[in-house]
Amino acid sequence: METKRGSAFMLFLLLFYLGFLLLMWGIVIPALGDDARQIISSPWFLIFQQLAVLVLPLLIWTIIRKEKLKFQSQPLGKTNLIMIIFLSFFFQPLMMFISGLSSFIMPNPVANMLDTMVVHPLWLLILAIAVTPAICEELVFRGYIQDSHKHLTVKKSALINGLFFAIIHLNLHQFFYAFAMGIVFFIMVYYTRSILAGIISHFIINASQVSLGNAASRMIDSFADYTAVEAVYDIEISESLELLMAIGVLGFIALIATPCALVVLKSFIKHNKNRNAEIDGLNDEILTLAQNETEIEYTVVENEIEVKTNETENKGFRKRVDPYFIAVIALFLLIIFLL
Repeated sequence: METKRGSAFMLFLLLFYLGFLLLMWGIVIPALGDDARQIISSPWFLIFQQLAVLVLPLLIWTIIRKEKLKFQSQPLGKTNLIMIIFLSFFFQPLMMFISGLSSFIMPNPVANMLDTMVVHPLWLLILAIAVTPAICEELVFRGYIQDSHKHLTVKKSALINGLFFAIIHLNLHQFFYAFAMGIVFFIMVYYTRSILAGIISHFIINASQVSLGNAASRMIDSFADYTAVEAVYDIEISESLELLMAIGVLGFIALIATPCALVVLKSFIKHNKNRNAEIDGLNDEILTLAQNETEIEYTVVENEIEVKTNETENKGFRKRVDPYFIAVIALFLLIIFLL
């Protein structure tokens, strides 16, 4: 039953999101009329949407189920913080490369959104696109959902987490790189045992993308005139050709940065395994000193029962298809089709 908790919540989250969209586009926006476009393109609306479709349903879900929200909060340490920063920057070229390839197939809603919001101050854009999503999305996905799948193997849990993270964006353009980054955020939180790892990395990636996009939009007039180049080479530089050149540059950078990211990620995992082993060892010593032999024996027996229960649940998960998981995929495909 524990393994289905995350999928059931994800289904609830999607239905809540769908209800929010129907309410906004079916009732609120038509009622606002001409003012609707200005409101929707405001960063404040984006902040409101994050709180409304992520934090609010999480609170409602936990209240209904009478659960207490618990987030991993082990201190990160300086070494982890430095490696998280490097990983956040090293993985970005690959993410941008995937996004560029997706742009050939489908429109880029993030770029379109930044174009409409570029008139707002940079601090407000970072608040709306970096700070709020980093906190809200990480609390939901690397907080509650990751915790609900802790009885699965690390690989299965990471893949499910990345998949759910990609689905909640509700557009195919972001799906592929969101899936990859969801797995990276999962690994960071899993090995550091701290939700802060995901929040910091998520913030760095979004904030740097917003800053780059904002700078590019403001300088576009200076670089968009290809008249001289076209005259010299007697060619017409189309948007597709511009995109292709940009993807080529990103692909080259990603070819260098991604192996660096994987090397840092390997060191990151090794560092945290050793660190967690030391922390667990200290905790065991404290527990031994704090309890008598009878209590220790009782704890060992209790842990053995819990391990056997978890193994049984995992075996059951392998044999049975989670109906909530199938419902999540079906609902996502339906929403994409309707959009």
